[in-house]
Amino acid sequence: MFAGTNELFRSTDPRAQNIPIRLSTRQAARGLDLTFLGDAAATDEQPAGLLHDVIGTVQGSPSGFESALEVLYATVTDGRAARPVFVASGRGALYLLATNLQAFRDAKLSGGAIAGAPLLISPAAGNRLILIDANELATFDDGVEIESSDIAAIEMVDTPTPGASTVVSAFQTGFSVVRIIQYVNWVKLRDDAVGFLELDISGSPA
Repeated sequence: MFAGTNELFRSTDPRAQNIPIRLSTRQAARGLDLTFLGDAAATDEQPAGLLHDVIGTVQGSPSGFESALEVLYATVTDGRAARPVFVASGRGALYLLATNLQAFRDAKLSGGAIAGAPLLISPAAGNRLILIDANELATFDDGVEIESSDIAAIEMVDTPTPGASTVVSAFQTGFSVVRIIQYVNWVKLRDDAVGFLELDISGSPA
């Protein structure tokens, strides 16, 4: 969900008209990634994140990284991943590149590969290097629903809680509110279809 001035939505300038499209696309993708690669349990509104009930391995020493990578691969689909795909954040990819290890020579900040398997970049991966056997995931996508209103009232926080709260009226402030709902679902066909390593990239450099 995002809000913009009514003038923005009513503008005939193509550049202004493109702003809500970019914002909605970016926000929907970010929210989907956070849920998809998260560790939250399933709710009535969304499926469980791929990392729910998955125990990761802490990897803080570059000298032992290649052996940890072998353990990770052996953990996912019992070491027989048919379509292995790695996911890391941009910062995570930079960390991997800085190790100068052979396994990460083809990794890039824009993606690339790790040991021949595709590497996808998503901020939602955080400090984790995630390995997914895409062959063991079932997914469903029924499209996106977009609604807008200039009389809605919204709570200006990312994590709203039940009970009394302060809301902002779009009508009183001259804003329009756009709500984006994406109907997607996924399920792991095997409990071991996903695994991850925790990278030692938290905090500031020493």
